[in-house]
Amino acid sequence: MRFLKVILLSIILVLTSCNEEVEKPDSLIPKEEMKAILKDIYIYRNLNEVSLAKEDKINLDDVNLAVLKKHDQTFASFIESYKYYVIAHASFDEMLVEIKDEISQDEAFLIKDTIPQTEKNN
Repeated sequence: MRFLKVILLSIILVLTSCNEEVEKPDSLIPKEEMKAILKDIYIYRNLNEVSLAKEDKINLDDVNLAVLKKHDQTFASFIESYKYYVIAHASFDEMLVEIKDEISQDEAFLIKDTIPQTEKNN
């Protein structure tokens, strides 16, 4: 829940300070790595949403920290980088579209691989 509060606070800060210049943080996460982190967070959050059993619900704070650990990033560097990309980086929307496209391609690949192949009889 803490992570969600921080994200919501970040979004509010972004919306209220759109005219402000943001300095590039020293610990800026590279764009491709940021995309990978956001993609992983999005996937795990959606797994939580589609979970039918209440006992199967995922603790999103733990997931977010695990994703950051997987990518060898700190929470502070993630928040600073997120703020930078949202405010100062004109292509943040493009980044989100790319993430969505990657997830769609992954999904199509997984669906293709799970459909049994039928043999053609000649």
